[in-house]
Amino acid sequence: MTKKKEQEFIATSLHSLKVPIDSVSPDPQNVRKHPESNKAAIKKSLQGFQQRKPIVVNKNTNIIEAGNGLWEQMKAIGAKEIAVVFVDDTDEQAKAYGVMDNRSAELAEWDLPGLKDILESLDTGAFDMDLTGFDTESIENLMTQIHQPDEAGESTTEDHGIFAYREDAIFPSSNKWGIPDLREDMLSSQIPLDTWAPGVSFENPQDKLFLWGTGAFAGRVTGGTLGFYVDDKRFETVWHEAVKYIDTLKTMKLGSIITPDFSMWQNAPLIIQLWNLYRSRWCARYWQDAGFKVIPSLNWSDERTYEFAACGLPNNMPVVSVQCRTTKSAKGREYFLKGITELITKITPQNVLIYGGTEHMDWLNENLPTCTQYHFLDSWTFVRSQIRKKGGDTNESS
Repeated sequence: MTKKKEQEFIATSLHSLKVPIDSVSPDPQNVRKHPESNKAAIKKSLQGFQQRKPIVVNKNTNIIEAGNGLWEQMKAIGAKEIAVVFVDDTDEQAKAYGVMDNRSAELAEWDLPGLKDILESLDTGAFDMDLTGFDTESIENLMTQIHQPDEAGESTTEDHGIFAYREDAIFPSSNKWGIPDLREDMLSSQIPLDTWAPGVSFENPQDKLFLWGTGAFAGRVTGGTLGFYVDDKRFETVWHEAVKYIDTLKTMKLGSIITPDFSMWQNAPLIIQLWNLYRSRWCARYWQDAGFKVIPSLNWSDERTYEFAACGLPNNMPVVSVQCRTTKSAKGREYFLKGITELITKITPQNVLIYGGTEHMDWLNENLPTCTQYHFLDSWTFVRSQIRKKGGDTNESS
């Protein structure tokens, strides 16, 4: 191309005009189809930004070579004029350019971490995210792509918590049930030594396990571990009002949180047991993205739940927790030992907290798998009963 031709090319390419919208026509041979979702996105963009780039029109035929979808949606919103660039193409050139314009966009790829950063910076609640062309579902699908493990099992990018304040978050999952995968970088290695109950001193809270809904904690549990080994009805709110309770948890300045122990009763339908495990993992991942270190709680009932009971849990975790305070019958003990053996063999954690374990040492000690380190904690009810026997004050419970 000569210098003169190059200058003419640039000048022609940059020159646009506004013409009556009905003076140009869509390409009847356009092979790029526009589904309703695409039309809605174009219309939303026009409503938010107006027309920002011209369409390309063959001056010999007044037929659109590129921008058919834009023209259609401008017509739909009642535009009278449209910005165009006229080109002097042969019929063959017009067809080839129409295909190439669509194909070049199709060949482009997203810089997913960069796109994630942009979306996070816009997602303040004050900006209409639909103007980006990504609705909530699309963003969630995008984040799933970003966090899919690579072939070596490593996360492809760091997570900065875009969904930390969304109750409808759907997190990355490597299993067929969609149970969220936990972040290894936000797993706690903290091991509480004692269980707190009203009447026990708040001294050295970092060494204590505090149970949700069993006392007035405000300002006195800094660095401690919070657990949910109480009746489900006492902590259902952390699931139903997740955003609200993130702020509540932050005021406690905790060192770790043991994830909710939603009940998986053996006589409940299996789908309910799966749902309750999902909720436990969801809360764990949600809190991780909000900045909390978590200790996963192991949950199962019988052999039917083994298929999904370890989903979302990394191997060789620093600490996991399990409760056995309700395990009283011989059959219950059998299910407990079979289940904990199954899970520990699968995920090989370094340490296991057994809440209520001190009350069952007679049958636990000699039957637990030997591949990990166990730490036995008193249950809250046991600690409270011991304080009462000594005549201590237990009136502090809420």
